[in-house]
Amino acid sequence: MTAPPTSSFSVSFLRKATELLFLQRRRSKLGVAVRSVRVAWSYLDNSSSSRVTVVFIHGFSSEKDTWLNIMGYLAQPARLLAPDLPGHGATTPSSPFHNYSVGAQVRNLLTFLDKTVGPDIPVHLVGHSMGGLIAGVFAAMFPHLVSSVTLLCPAGISMPTRSPVLAMLEDTGVNLMQATTVDAMQTLLWYAEAKPGHPISSRRNTTSSSFHHNHFATPTSHKLRTRSNRFLSRFYAKHQADRKQVVDKILSDMLPERTTLEDRLADIEAPTLVLWGSDDQILDVSCVDNIHRHEWINTVVVAGCGHTLPQRRPEVCAAYIVQMIQRSKRWLTDMESTAVLTSSSKIDYYFE
Repeated sequence: MTAPPTSSFSVSFLRKATELLFLQRRRSKLGVAVRSVRVAWSYLDNSSSSRVTVVFIHGFSSEKDTWLNIMGYLAQPARLLAPDLPGHGATTPSSPFHNYSVGAQVRNLLTFLDKTVGPDIPVHLVGHSMGGLIAGVFAAMFPHLVSSVTLLCPAGISMPTRSPVLAMLEDTGVNLMQATTVDAMQTLLWYAEAKPGHPISSRRNTTSSSFHHNHFATPTSHKLRTRSNRFLSRFYAKHQADRKQVVDKILSDMLPERTTLEDRLADIEAPTLVLWGSDDQILDVSCVDNIHRHEWINTVVVAGCGHTLPQRRPEVCAAYIVQMIQRSKRWLTDMESTAVLTSSSKIDYYFE
């Protein structure tokens, strides 16, 4: 009489049970235990019921509120989402022991979208700087989940011409992205705003345009802006110092990713647009030269603007985001046409 065959399920179950018992004994012997961490996402959501969703991914050491200016130019009905990435803002936990590589950040974003938008539902991605790197790689890895991609001065592209910030890092070893002193932070803000002149000699006479911008400065207002700049720089420097271990870990994990987006551009299937400030002092605009060979990717250089495109030119960014949404719906085929906006404009767009 032939013995009944053992099912593959039974064999697999027994093997797993044996392995688990063995691993449990090893863990006990070493005094280690299995732990899990649940990420509590903090994010902006306009709670629109629209089937069209735009997801904004911020850059390094930034946060979700950096997108408020652009959101202000986007009229309904699209749903707008802007999360704090792990290691940033109010998303918890924030730990120097986490993995902040691009691959890990992409997987984090996938989890976030599964929970907030739903599985297998495509979205329109917008990313700035490091967020542009993450958004672009996400689009390359999960093309079925992306309807369009708008990248603002994205990281992950090699620079034919070194930016001042990169040159400082390579020539002196000083990484302004790790700024924890007032002077270093003022220098970083200077470069971020692409101010003319030399930051070391003049940095105390400028301020971030995200907070103050006055073309007709009086001596009194000049002093106020200088004091405000020192206050803001001191605030940012302390914030960075308080989270120095996390900042250092993020930079360490991101360091090998200098050309990761460039290497994956060919894998992006969704309509893609790259916007770059002509005066970017952090990620040089010459990066655009390495994007041009991908003819299906549109590139636009925004004159007179540095790395802070979302803050300095939100109306331009919003106009192009709308164009990308329309293009993905085959309603707009000429990407050279640009919406004409005023500072108080709302952009109206319509979907099927």
